[in-house]
Amino acid sequence: RRVAMAVDALDDLLQRAFREDPRGDDWVLAEAARMMALYLTTPPKAENPSENPSEEPTA
Repeated sequence: RRVAMAVDALDDLLQRAFREDPRGDDWVLAEAARMMALYLTTPPKAENPSENPSEEPTA
């Protein structure tokens, strides 16, 4: 689920990057690269039940 969300967000950014300029918007491309590096390489937090479905949520 985490990867699917990241792929959708990055796909949207990349579509925006090339919408007006076929060479791409440098700022949007840099932001997409930064987001991909941060989002896909940051391990999920164990205390967040949505990130670790094997644990039961605590209320």
